[in-house]
Amino acid sequence: MCIKFVNYNVMINGDGVGRPITPKSGLRQGDLLSPSSFILCMEAFSSLLRKAKGCGDIHVVKVCRGTPLLLHLLFIDEYYLLFCRAMNKEVETLQGILSTFEKSPRLATNFQKLEIFFNKNTP
Repeated sequence: MCIKFVNYNVMINGDGVGRPITPKSGLRQGDLLSPSSFILCMEAFSSLLRKAKGCGDIHVVKVCRGTPLLLHLLFIDEYYLLFCRAMNKEVETLQGILSTFEKSPRLATNFQKLEIFFNKNTP
């Protein structure tokens, strides 16, 4: 909502060419504001995860000995890792959080790139 209008001007050898280009959609990957936008969106996503953790719907996990407890990791290149116990209730909670998050305009989980990994001791 903060960014409504942008125009791009094409220049060749310092001279403007044609009319300004007005994109029909919002920020795209590669835009200068894209990383900041991602950080703001992921902060909201983190809040949903922390709220579920506070309610006891999901739990932090230890990935291996000597590591801190983890709930999620976020990366600026628009990847994130979610951690939970291998229990139906916790997975359903994560599905609900992803569903809530997707209700935001133009935010969606790419299920083609989604991967789920289980601990080797998980039946």
